[in-house]
Amino acid sequence: MKQVILKVPSFLFILLMFGPTLLWYFGIDLGAADIFLATRILPTLIGAIWLLSLVAYMSTESKSDEYVVLTQILIVCQVIIHITIPFIASDNPYYDWIIYLELSGFLLLIVNAIFITGIVKKVFYARSTWFLFIEVWILPIGVFTLTPDVQDWEIGDKT
Repeated sequence: MKQVILKVPSFLFILLMFGPTLLWYFGIDLGAADIFLATRILPTLIGAIWLLSLVAYMSTESKSDEYVVLTQILIVCQVIIHITIPFIASDNPYYDWIIYLELSGFLLLIVNAIFITGIVKKVFYARSTWFLFIEVWILPIGVFTLTPDVQDWEIGDKT
């Protein structure tokens, strides 16, 4: 999994995250796909793949397993919550709980960002903690800034 962040350029991650929204904005027909589902599922899956590959790479570089399994479980839970919410119909008994599901997904995102910041901080110790948190919490910023730095770190002398 760690090879994903090393092989895929950051522009491709961003294109896959915002692709359905751009297609809808420019009026390109998506067919039977609902724009809400297309703009919610694809960015969530791409963000999760990026986060899982970042965690896998950083854990091998730091030679530490602290919070790695917990972080991976939280990423999967976050994806499940984020993807299943559009499929809850109004006649579903869980429909009244949608706001709580959204809130729990947001809280998972914050807790996960704290754990991933700790994992990344072990390798990129010279970076400020608040900026690492923002890079992990707001994925497009992290994709544009962390992906090239990780790729340069792998190529460089790792000091």
